[in-house]
Amino acid sequence: MGFTFTTWPNGYRPVEIGLAGLSPEPNGTQVKSNAAETIPAVLINQAYLPCRETGCPSDVLFLPGFEGSRLYYRDVLHREHQVWEPDVFTDIPYLKMNADGTSKYPLYTKDIIGTIQEHNPLATKIANTFGKNLDVYKSFTTYLDTLVASSTFKFQHWQSYPYDWRYDVRDIVNNGTTTMMPDGTIKQVYLKDTIIAMASSSPTGRVTLVAHSDGGLLAKAAAISFGADAPKYIDHIIMVGTPQLGTPSDIAAMLHGDEQEAGMGMVIDAHGARAVADTLP
Repeated sequence: MGFTFTTWPNGYRPVEIGLAGLSPEPNGTQVKSNAAETIPAVLINQAYLPCRETGCPSDVLFLPGFEGSRLYYRDVLHREHQVWEPDVFTDIPYLKMNADGTSKYPLYTKDIIGTIQEHNPLATKIANTFGKNLDVYKSFTTYLDTLVASSTFKFQHWQSYPYDWRYDVRDIVNNGTTTMMPDGTIKQVYLKDTIIAMASSSPTGRVTLVAHSDGGLLAKAAAISFGADAPKYIDHIIMVGTPQLGTPSDIAAMLHGDEQEAGMGMVIDAHGARAVADTLP
């Protein structure tokens, strides 16, 4: 039996280009699936060859959980202030939302939390002295780095999608997240655009979403927004600790700020936490 054309999720298929035109070839060049049988007008993508005969993993996009992305604010002098995680109680008011669920202040994000207060050497030293574990996602992201570096595991690339966790997940998908880019500019970054861009260079032409807590709800919202096209870009969604039926245990925190204190109230107290939760989507 001869090899037949197979179209991958990214819209390409393998062919051999010869004098007679194009013929099916499992190890050939990637060509758009609607390519003609002759060479003229063929759009060829030579940037990346997907896995074919043997299985390999898709690239991974990590979606952190609630409070898992840092939030920043620029003052009138354009100085950057990290307001989450907060250093002192004066950072908390910047997290407040308007009655319509929009932010009172133009906050932005740019990274997820590896270890708590990793920008604060004194806090880290105190925590280490008392043996407190400040790890949030650091050990996990380090593990992903080791998989990418592995010579036996065909794991090509991973990245995270930091987002403003104060918003409803559907708002985040529809409106994007205000994000500082590596060059210092601030723009809206859309989760669907990120998924599509990653899928275009993933070995399988699709992306695996690994999502923690609220990130799982965000992953579902993104998949729903793709509709019938979701399988073209997403092959798996792996959820860890996602509240599929809500979080009734957090009602006391929302109503009264219970168990939200930090730094003996000097960083966050119940009153400040309650004020933020009052209009939090």
